Amino acid sequence: MYRLKVALREPTTIVGILALALFAYLILVPIVSMLGDAVMVQYGDEARAGQNFGELTSYYFQRVFASPLSATIFWRPLANTLTIALGAIVVAVLVGGSMAWLLSRTNMWGRKWFATALIVPYMLPAWTFALAWTSLFKNRKIGGQAGWLETIGFEPPTGCRTAGCRS
Repeated sequence: MYRLKVALREPTTIVGILALALFAYLILVPIVSMLGDAVMVQYGDEARAGQNFGELTSYYFQRVFASPLSATIFWRPLANTLTIALGAIVVAVLVGGSMAWLLSRTNMWGRKWFATALIVPYMLPAWTFALAWTSLFKNRKIGGQAGWLETIGFEPPTGCRTAGCRS
């Protein structure tokens, strides 16, 4: 009990508790809400699920994991995501491992500059990279205004592969 009283007087403990409460609100509450919606029949799906609104159901899980549509809406996108993730991991380990070995074991030209420059990606948030990626590859067909590549004469792909897309 004494240790708890001492710990609660520390500012870092209070900041940690507040951060934990914020993350629980921003992360756990939406996940619990989505899982709750996944096991209850939603408005407009009564006829498809064959149950009344608000009843417990496994219809949504069956639709995503075992229906004829599951390959299109879950398994293929999951396989694509895992392929890209594994490819990115392999490239990152090869390039990062090689650069780390070169920086720590050799006396290469520009070593100090590289040591500083390679830290920059860790300091920038992911949305900065997303914004840069969007401004490079955006095109008038999807993103409204032309991006940098389209401005200099290259036409980036739209990414639309369905029959109903306009290209």
